Amino acid sequence: MRVVVQRVTKASLTVDKELVSSIGRGIVVLTGLQHTDTQADLKWMCNKILNLRLWEADGKTWNKSVKAKDYEVLLVSQFTLYGTLQRGNKPDFHLAMEPEKARELYSSWVKLVQTEYETSKVKDGKFGAMMQVELTNDGPVTFEITTDDVNIPGRKPHPNTNSNVNKTNGTEASTKPQPSAEAQTGFGTFDVDSVSKDKIPVLMKRLQKKIVSAQALKSRFERGHTLTPEQHLKLESEARLLEQFASLKQRLE
Repeated sequence: MRVVVQRVTKASLTVDKELVSSIGRGIVVLTGLQHTDTQADLKWMCNKILNLRLWEADGKTWNKSVKAKDYEVLLVSQFTLYGTLQRGNKPDFHLAMEPEKARELYSSWVKLVQTEYETSKVKDGKFGAMMQVELTNDGPVTFEITTDDVNIPGRKPHPNTNSNVNKTNGTEASTKPQPSAEAQTGFGTFDVDSVSKDKIPVLMKRLQKKIVSAQALKSRFERGHTLTPEQHLKLESEARLLEQFASLKQRLE
């Protein structure tokens, strides 16, 4: 789950030139869902956005949350938060949750935020519609928050979890030792310059096999086959693998 939180003095949302929702001071929360998101992600994120301290109070900056200030919340569904550009300039949205499943989970998201705050203070857009959002960003103050890298009790780790947690999540980075260059040539990244020259041919062979695998998945995807979240992750890694392979090859020349 990924959200973009903007502190605003006012915001409104229209569909087909008709006003759907509007708020005064508060936050606009653009919300993107991916394949593996669950109710656990919603609960973690709900607690985060309602208690995120964005306002000054008692002479202290970053001291009060939207809930503490009794301000409003405008939730807006936005699947493009999970768009990627790794295979060219055309956005790819294969990481985003399927529309029908996302509609159901997003509805739960809205109800949860309303329940944890106040129904009258939490407004919503129109899922799946072409929406026009107008807002006045106060500051500007904008935060991106994701559950992708967060260890949430009762939820399996996301397939694209990174070892270091985004500081915005408010959790500490992992203290586990980083894997070696050889180990990281799966679908992660590694420092090409740190690889000893005698190991390069072996690493290039491993990368080549994974590139072939990713390209095979790409072919299946383009023919309309449904892929698992893990397969989508491998597919997305193609550009990164090609870049790693080219960098290693350049070191040998």
